Amino acid sequence: MRFFGLVGLLWGLMLTCTDAQTRQTRGFLDSITEDGQNFDFYFFREGLAAVNSITFDHTQTAHFKPFWNSINLDRTSDDGAGRIRSWENLSAIDLGVLAHESFHAFVFHYWKSETEWQNLKDWFGARARVLFYELSSHDAQVALEEAYASFIGNMITSARTLQNILSRYDGEHCARTHEMLKRLWERSWNQDVRGYYYRDGVVDFWSDRAHWLFKKIKGEKPHADFGEPIFTERGITKLDRKWISRNLFEDRWNENFDESFPEVAEELSLCAEEELRSSN
Repeated sequence: MRFFGLVGLLWGLMLTCTDAQTRQTRGFLDSITEDGQNFDFYFFREGLAAVNSITFDHTQTAHFKPFWNSINLDRTSDDGAGRIRSWENLSAIDLGVLAHESFHAFVFHYWKSETEWQNLKDWFGARARVLFYELSSHDAQVALEEAYASFIGNMITSARTLQNILSRYDGEHCARTHEMLKRLWERSWNQDVRGYYYRDGVVDFWSDRAHWLFKKIKGEKPHADFGEPIFTERGITKLDRKWISRNLFEDRWNENFDESFPEVAEELSLCAEEELRSSN
């Protein structure tokens, strides 16, 4: 009887978590499938949908917690009722952070567990060993995942920022505005993005503390940086950006602004042509 009681309790907790997850994310997930936005990517939608709960706490950095299968976000992402705001009501930074953490959830739930993603998982592991060859296999993959998540978050933030610029655009100086948007997008796409990892293994834990104690005994003042991220010496390359463009941004976004946002580019081009004719 105790066994069945425990099973019932676990089943009840699972249902509660599922209901909480649905309540907290449904509005946001519905909003990114609407027309007029560009954020309905599979990794974003499915990664976020797979988590059990969302917490909002400004005293902690945003992060995905695999053990609890939850994501912590800043309170600015809370709509006031414990739910994620719709995409149009999130700041550019908060939307990018949400994409970053949703990618981690996607990797955890799909790449690391579903066989249909095996090819991507294999490529990812091989790429990590090549790019961060001086690290252990585990640290290299952690660093690459963080680098990819950072790039994804940066580009989601950039896209939202460009939308904000366009929402305030008064329809004048079309050619100049078009060139500015292209430069901003290209600069964001090519900015230096490095991976990072943590010395969080058991051996690392005791090794770092022994090293700290040894320096203390010698009379030195060791820097206690336990738990701080360690950034890689190299960042991702054009190859990584192309891979993300194809496999995660679904060939919709790339370095070229006009190809990534064709409707906006066409509208600005037509406007620029009209301005040119009017000036002649």
